[in-house]
Amino acid sequence: LDKGAYPNWKDASRRSAFDMVLISHSARFNGQKALKLQTSNSQGLKSTLDEVSSFVQDALPVLMELVKKGGKYTEESLATLRPSFREAIDSARLHWINQTQPAYFLEFALAKGEESLSSSDWIADNSSKFCLLCLEKFNYSSRRHHCRCCGTLCCDSCSSKRLIIRPTKIPNYSPKKSINVPINGDVATPRNDKYEERVCDGCFNKLIYESWIRQQDVMKAKKDLDKQEALDKLKYENEIINNNTNDSSNHAAKALLMADANIPSSTTTPTNSNRRNTITTSQTLTATSEAMDALQERGVKLQNTVEKAEELKDNATLFNNAAKSLLQQQQKKASVW
Repeated sequence: LDKGAYPNWKDASRRSAFDMVLISHSARFNGQKALKLQTSNSQGLKSTLDEVSSFVQDALPVLMELVKKGGKYTEESLATLRPSFREAIDSARLHWINQTQPAYFLEFALAKGEESLSSSDWIADNSSKFCLLCLEKFNYSSRRHHCRCCGTLCCDSCSSKRLIIRPTKIPNYSPKKSINVPINGDVATPRNDKYEERVCDGCFNKLIYESWIRQQDVMKAKKDLDKQEALDKLKYENEIINNNTNDSSNHAAKALLMADANIPSSTTTPTNSNRRNTITTSQTLTATSEAMDALQERGVKLQNTVEKAEELKDNATLFNNAAKSLLQQQQKKASVW
């Protein structure tokens, strides 16, 4: 379906995919009605549970996926199902009815370009008396229509969706920039927007899926780009910190060399910049000395803690030996008595 298959195509016996899933499942259980009727006797309870479990795991997800992609069904098809199963399938149908062009589809259409056929390439009206998607006969209430994307001949029910497939019709179109099209919630344009055109169910599912795949790639690329930018920023900040650290170390080394050389004050005239550098160097040396003292003090405390732990261990050993000796003495006295 995501590749453009028709959800309502029928076989030679005019059975749709929806009907064939139900028929196939019923055949596995010899046409039992456990999906509709409650079993009152214990004899049929196991077969009922097996059939319901198989339907929930295998058949129901397929039916709901078909309906979410435009698959049609009749009330007669649902007559053999329990109310809870019918409600699940009806909810899938509601999902299809409310599904419209997503907000990111326009960017996909701009990147993809023209996706429509000219009317001269459409399938001729007189080529078929039936919808080529569902094989329903055309009549006064079910008129002929053409998908603007692939040109197939279809009924209104099989071409109820609309998409922007010709972005060049939009004023100021440019494939390199976004177009200012009204956005209504999560939908790029309203259903009656003049830029949207009729598409069949197969083309709608195919283009929506392709646009979703592209959106996932765009989001992944954006996430990778943001991650790389964050790493570059962190690397740049680390370089700045390292440079500042090296500058502070150079200033401190220079001050120490000048002090060791006993350079007279008359030979160099101190400036405000020199005074600031001297103050910064002094502060750096003071902070380093305090950090070393704190580290040494912490080492002393750790050593004391280790010694106390060893002392406690020795005391525990002595206590354990004394307890064993006392226990042996009591046992000897008990044996004498």
